[in-house]
Amino acid sequence: MNGRNRLPNAGEPFVDKNGKPTVPWFRFFERMFDKPPSESGITLTGSPFLTRATQDGFVIVEGGTVSLIELLRGSSVITTYALGATAGQFVVKNGDAIQITYTVAPTVTFFPD
Repeated sequence: MNGRNRLPNAGEPFVDKNGKPTVPWFRFFERMFDKPPSESGITLTGSPFLTRATQDGFVIVEGGTVSLIELLRGSSVITTYALGATAGQFVVKNGDAIQITYTVAPTVTFFPD
């Protein structure tokens, strides 16, 4: 077994002096049970409304009167995809944008990964 995937020796700490885990498998299980990041509401300011993701996650759009939701992906050439839905859950990657066209504002919430 190499040194990275081994059990700690008796008396060897699981964390270093800064509190970071020293054994990779311990870090893996620690991340499994961490609390997920909290969601955040997005305040719409007018139609069409464009919001850009600053990290991976998903956006939930619900309620209101929505006529079009588009996903914009790319940095220099933006490709627009009409999603064919006016409500639901939409996966976004860092840098993606969601554009929502509406007459009555929906509730929009971002959930980070």
